[in-house]
Amino acid sequence: MSKLYICLLSLFLISCSTKIKENSNIPTIAFDLEGKPFCKDEIVCDFIPLETNEKSLIKKISQIEFFDNRIFIFDNVNHLFLVFDMNGKFITQVGDYGQGPGEYTLPIQFCIDKEKKAFIICDIDTQKLVYYNLDNYTYMYTENVSRYTYCSLLENGKFVWFYTAGFNSEGKKYYLITTDQQFKNKNYLCQANFTSHFGMLTGSLFHNFDKKTFFHTSFEPTIWEITTNATPRYNISFGKHKLPPLKWLKEQESSSVGYVMSIQNTNYVSAYNLTENSTFINVLYYVNKSIYLGFYNKQTKVNQKYTYPEFIKYAEIDGAMSEILGVYNDYFIA
Repeated sequence: MSKLYICLLSLFLISCSTKIKENSNIPTIAFDLEGKPFCKDEIVCDFIPLETNEKSLIKKISQIEFFDNRIFIFDNVNHLFLVFDMNGKFITQVGDYGQGPGEYTLPIQFCIDKEKKAFIICDIDTQKLVYYNLDNYTYMYTENVSRYTYCSLLENGKFVWFYTAGFNSEGKKYYLITTDQQFKNKNYLCQANFTSHFGMLTGSLFHNFDKKTFFHTSFEPTIWEITTNATPRYNISFGKHKLPPLKWLKEQESSSVGYVMSIQNTNYVSAYNLTENSTFINVLYYVNKSIYLGFYNKQTKVNQKYTYPEFIKYAEIDGAMSEILGVYNDYFIA
C-alpha cells in the first residue's frame, strides 16, 4: 500500500424498482476487503495544535479548508467560522450570529471565492450567501438565492446547488442546478430518483479533486463530475453492506416516520461521503449507527475498509479522530 498521509488538527477543548439502478457503463469501485493493520511506514500523521482561548473554543468541526497559509474552520454546533494560521495560532472569527446585515442564523457551510477574494457563509435558514473580505474579514454584501441544502463553487465561477427535496423543472425533479455568477441561467442536472424534505447526510455531497467537482447522493452509487453538465465517472459499492432499495425508501418516506428515522436502525448504508487525493479515494459511511472508513488505492486498485475503532487503533492515533473532511497538499484532513 502507498503511504497514507493524514493531517490531524488536535483540539484542546474546555462534539419503482427494487433497487436504485446503477450506471452500468462506468467502472465500479468496491470497498469490500477487511482492512489489515498498517505497517509503520504505510501511514504518516502530521498534527497541528489549535490555539484555544475564549474566542476559539470548538465543539464539532464539520468543514476545514486550507487557503493562503490559513486554516478556515466551521464549527456547526456553535455556528462559528474561525481562522487560524498554519501553526494553529488563532486569528479571528468571521461574521456573527443574528438577523442584521452581515449576520447569519443557520449556516450550513462556507465557500472561498479566490477570484472575488471573498469568504462566503451559506445560510440555509434565510436562503442567502453572506460575503466577507478574505483579507480583513469585514462584511461586503449579501446575495439572496433560491432554496438549497448544499452548494459548491465550480472552476468557471458558477455555483452548483443541491437540494434534498429536488428542483422542479417541466414536471421533473433534479438533484442539482447550476447558476452563473449572477445566480441566473439555471441548468438542471441529475434527474432525481428519490427526494425528501429531510436528508440523512454526513456533510456536503460535493468533493473536489484536481480542480474538478464531484457529486453523489447519500443513497445512490453513482459519482458524477459536475461542469456545465453532469457526467457519471464511477459507481461505489460496499461489499456486504448495501444501499437502500428505491422501493424501500419510498415506502418509508410515505409513512409517518420517514426514511431518515427508519434507515438508522437497519443494515442499509444510511449515508456516505467521499474525499480524494492523488493516490486514494476515501469513503466514510454509516450502517446501523456504526462508522466505516474505506480507502481505495487508485494506482494498485486495492481497497481496504475499517470500522472506526479499528482505524484509530491501526493508525496508532492517540484519541478520537473526526471523519476525513478534505485534502491539503495530498494529506487527508481530519
